[in-house]
Amino acid sequence: DLTEIRGFDEVPRVVAELRRWIEELSKLGVRRFVAHTLWLPLDAAISTWKHLAMVARVNAKFFDELSRTARELEVEILVENRVEKGRYGSTTADLLEIVEGREGLGICLDVGHAHVAGVDIERFVELAKPWIRALHLHDNDGSRDQHLPPLLGAINWRRIISYIKYVDT
Repeated sequence: DLTEIRGFDEVPRVVAELRRWIEELSKLGVRRFVAHTLWLPLDAAISTWKHLAMVARVNAKFFDELSRTARELEVEILVENRVEKGRYGSTTADLLEIVEGREGLGICLDVGHAHVAGVDIERFVELAKPWIRALHLHDNDGSRDQHLPPLLGAINWRRIISYIKYVDT
């Protein structure tokens, strides 16, 4: 039962608020909107594994709703990889679970987030290339999300460019 998760009751409000934002952006001609996966707080009464499974199910419901909104308003929702290691939405597999089979959804690859989360960007692009619609390019030292300009952190941009130059955004 998803209602066991603290914060689950906020999801309908978040969906409704995002829908209003997307409607307004659509009126302005915006055709792509970037969103992160939802993260709900841990509850001491629920095991970590059960919590993660429930968070995946909550996100499936959340992105089902956003997918409907995207189709209705002719806006593409791009799911961006999270920066936090181990949180749902930080891995390529998480994002593919969300976008595959849902119309109106794509992926925004955040290179800085992937670097902090220890994600292999070459493998990310290899697996998600058909769904990558945008790139968020910024640098960091690998410890946290610093949003430095490229070349001012520790990301190997020569390697990154060799992977992402084939992404059709």
